[in-house]
Amino acid sequence: MIDAPKEPVRTVDVAQAFDLGFEWAIALLGHVHDSRDVARTLTLESFDGLGINPHAVDGFTTRGKGIVQAKAEIKRALLAAVEKLENEPAQAD
Repeated sequence: MIDAPKEPVRTVDVAQAFDLGFEWAIALLGHVHDSRDVARTLTLESFDGLGINPHAVDGFTTRGKGIVQAKAEIKRALLAAVEKLENEPAQAD
């Protein structure tokens, strides 16, 4: 059973989301042999507070299918974090 999507605690802008995507891609270059390994990459410290759910990746599938599921989960969480940033009231300096 897949846990319900989590709400982001922190926000990111588009540039930060872009950087997180590259960091995740680099993590995939390590010892990632199957979807369980892919799910573990979603626990990167950089993803803390973004509401990314590693259980969104089926642990009993191939590496390729796990990557597709993980990309969808990362995209969902980052879009929610960016939307949260856009909906926050502007702060005066």
